[in-house]
Amino acid sequence: MIKKGLVDGRTLERLEDEAASISDMKAISTGDPLFLEQANIERVLKKEEMLYKHFIADIEDSEDRISSNIKNIQQAIKDNLSYENAKEQILAYDSENFKCSLYNNNKTLENFEILKDDKSEYIKITQTKMSEIFNKKYKRYHSLFRPRT
Repeated sequence: MIKKGLVDGRTLERLEDEAASISDMKAISTGDPLFLEQANIERVLKKEEMLYKHFIADIEDSEDRISSNIKNIQQAIKDNLSYENAKEQILAYDSENFKCSLYNNNKTLENFEILKDDKSEYIKITQTKMSEIFNKKYKRYHSLFRPRT
């Protein structure tokens, strides 16, 4: 009796393994050892072909993951260059005001300048915008290279 519901590949494989093939019936009815051996070889070949098909699918999945990881690494390198650029600007700038350039979400370079003693609303908005860009990029960069457990 076959149950109703989803039947996956493993269930079908098990059913095929248990079901007697025409070659099996021919081998059993004749009793000829060559037919028995042929039936066994066909069964082993079928199993090997199925394993090979799964192996090829695993290779394709791995190649897709590698391609995706390469793209993530390339983006992380760009993000890192942006961080290094900001860091160099901070270290090289002698003024008491703060200046830096960051790539925004549209991947365009955005320049920021914060005057030391300016506490205006515009400066607060600018600081918030800089913080959002930096934190979003940092979280993406950190999530790409965080050790997975």
